[in-house]
Amino acid sequence: MKNNKSFNKILELTETALATP
Repeated sequence: MKNNKSFNKILELTETALATP
């Protein structure tokens, strides 16, 4: 998992997008 940081960033953005009504 060398791209773990990028992956986490994408997950964060996705979570934020999903949390936004």
